[in-house]
Amino acid sequence: MLDVQVRPAFLFRVHDDGAFEHLGAWPAHVLVGADFLARADGRRVVLGDGLLTFRCTNGGARYALSASIEPGLHQGRLVESWVG
Repeated sequence: MLDVQVRPAFLFRVHDDGAFEHLGAWPAHVLVGADFLARADGRRVVLGDGLLTFRCTNGGARYALSASIEPGLHQGRLVESWVG
């Protein structure tokens, strides 16, 4: 039996002013670490009300978070994305 796991990656370009530009498509499901969530800056990465939001120069996305079976990780399900 072959077990294949695809782990989507967020690909960003960081501009000189610190702004994010998202490269590629937003994955439908992601795993994010508690250490990453602790560093949400409230401007580019926003955490609140069980949602993780990415704000980029070319759009953004919002993920609904829930606990993962893996310690220190949270599951994210894409609930909204936008361009612009």
